[in-house]
Amino acid sequence: TPETHVLYYSNYNMNGASKLNRPVEGTCCAGTRPLTVIQYHINTYYHDNSNIYVNLFTPSTVNWKREKNTVQLTQRTDFPYSGSAEFMIATDKPDKFGIGIRVPDWITATGMNASVNGKTVAGRKERGWFIIERLWANDDKLQITLPMDFWLSVLDRSEGRPTAVMYGPLVMAFTSVDLTLRSSKYN
Repeated sequence: TPETHVLYYSNYNMNGASKLNRPVEGTCCAGTRPLTVIQYHINTYYHDNSNIYVNLFTPSTVNWKREKNTVQLTQRTDFPYSGSAEFMIATDKPDKFGIGIRVPDWITATGMNASVNGKTVAGRKERGWFIIERLWANDDKLQITLPMDFWLSVLDRSEGRPTAVMYGPLVMAFTSVDLTLRSSKYN
């Protein structure tokens, strides 16, 4: 059998995600990364009885059937090129529930900002989510800001390397003056 050297394992669920490097050949769970990519539509939103959770920032619409109501949440965003997203709420009648926004690990110390219909609102942090709970009405608009900054992502914490330079969720790239990495270490 060919050597696969797959070093990635991911576990995604409503209570968080974990990503681990596995320095072995052909890990049994190597399929979770490509599987997650084709299941974005499943992983974008979650819900329980009280809240709908936004896990991925991507233009999308979801219909959430509640006991006595249906809520439609439409997300507009240019993420990751912009650190903001807008959510339009459509509902047959006003309904009290929470909208939970996933708080990315890379978010800056200033934290996430939210406004409803142009007015700043507070939320509560709970298990990696920022939840805005209120009586939502038809045509309400929730806007969030996800402040981004530069940071270092260490892929293997036990080794302290390799490290990627990031800006929010984006990996930065560079070239050297002569477009190569010429040093005795890389030759």
